[in-house]
Amino acid sequence: MGYNDVGLAVALGLALALATPALVQSETTGVSTVAAGDGPGGAASWTTGNKLAVGASAGTDSKVWFTVAKGITSEIFYPRLDVPNMEDMQYIITDGSTFVDLERDATSHLVSMPTEDALEYIVTNTDKRQSPKYRITNTYITDPSRDTLLIRTRFESLDGGVYRLYLHANPSIAGGGANNSAWWDETHSALMASGTRTLFGSPVTIVSALKVASPNGFVANDNGFATMASDCDVELHKDMALVTRFDSASNGNVVQCGEIGAVGGDTTFTVALGYGGDAASALSAAEGPLAAGFPDRETAYRIGWSDYIDGLRPAPASVSTDTLRRRVYYVAAMALHAAEDKTFRGASVAGFATPWGDFVNGDELNDGYHRVWGRDLYQQATGLIAAGDSAQARRMTQFLWNAQFIGATTPGSGTTYAPGSLPRYSPVSGISAATSADLGCCEQLDEEAFAILLAWMTGLTDNATYQKVKMTADHIVAVGPATTER
Repeated sequence: MGYNDVGLAVALGLALALATPALVQSETTGVSTVAAGDGPGGAASWTTGNKLAVGASAGTDSKVWFTVAKGITSEIFYPRLDVPNMEDMQYIITDGSTFVDLERDATSHLVSMPTEDALEYIVTNTDKRQSPKYRITNTYITDPSRDTLLIRTRFESLDGGVYRLYLHANPSIAGGGANNSAWWDETHSALMASGTRTLFGSPVTIVSALKVASPNGFVANDNGFATMASDCDVELHKDMALVTRFDSASNGNVVQCGEIGAVGGDTTFTVALGYGGDAASALSAAEGPLAAGFPDRETAYRIGWSDYIDGLRPAPASVSTDTLRRRVYYVAAMALHAAEDKTFRGASVAGFATPWGDFVNGDELNDGYHRVWGRDLYQQATGLIAAGDSAQARRMTQFLWNAQFIGATTPGSGTTYAPGSLPRYSPVSGISAATSADLGCCEQLDEEAFAILLAWMTGLTDNATYQKVKMTADHIVAVGPATTER
């Protein structure tokens, strides 16, 4: 069973690449001595909003959220739930002589969950050929103590063939794919990427570290630019091996690739993708859980979620005796809990995606549905109240009145919000330091009325909140019943 969340190129020829001075290679090793120079690469785009899985740790120590679409890793959010750092990540499979497959396109996808009380997913991708050659099984969790996505991968040869496996990552660091950098850290055997942007009024630098646990690890690596000759996907489709490899790529839409070592007929290994504000932090986030081992981190992840489920009301009688419906109920409750930001408490995003994302330019940050909409917040909060999590519902109400309430005339995107109004949506940090574009195009009265209802439902009756509620109620009376959009 899976959880669906909806509201939640042309490459250069190798000859051209070799003619570029920045792409000169070592004659002895085949590894580049300088950076790839065919950037900045093709334009980035976000992935489909039709998610097969969304997840995060139940607690607040790990500030990483993951999504899965079309059988592969899609947006990964860090350190807040409105900043994506990955376009997609998937395996490339080849026999080295007759075919090169992209996991997303060449396989059929099956999503299951090993337990109904944790947002842990098993995504099984099987070769689509009439006689399948291989199967890839990916199990997704986050380390509840670190800013790390963990994927346990099992690769099986189904026909006895010998195959090579490459992990291809397409980072979109700090909210976009443009002007990122990527490099190989030889000391730590890690693929590193970084990006810096001004987000919500402040410059933000995010670094990622991608590692594979021993004894597999990366036995070959490449950093290049998307859709260009330096992109290992282009290279593999041309030569079926990493003949041309580059240690770094800077200031563009970068892609990274690592060949998995010691791949046999049935091989299991762990991938760790750690995040931080600098390289050391990202490396620590990746290396810590690999040292602990996937089973240890999986147990901790499951305990966190089972403790959360134990704190809810029992599943209602209408679903409790039906295994499928009961699982849907608990997954829905956990998804609502996971949609809350770990830093800005009470800020729950409407979805983990950009609608029609694969048609949306991903060079820069896009609002998508990973913003806080008052209407969605109301619906989420009432669902949580029904499930027994009144504490989160109250935090959500406090966010509306403390972080989204507009007390003075404020510009939106092509509109002006009057005192007493609430924005169409906001970043998870609220209206503070938000640009006009961050607050949406138009006022919607139902979102303001929902905020009043939630204040009543969650017992938020202190005088400071009451004065804001009164101002909003007066505003609704004064400008209603119609607004710019309804």
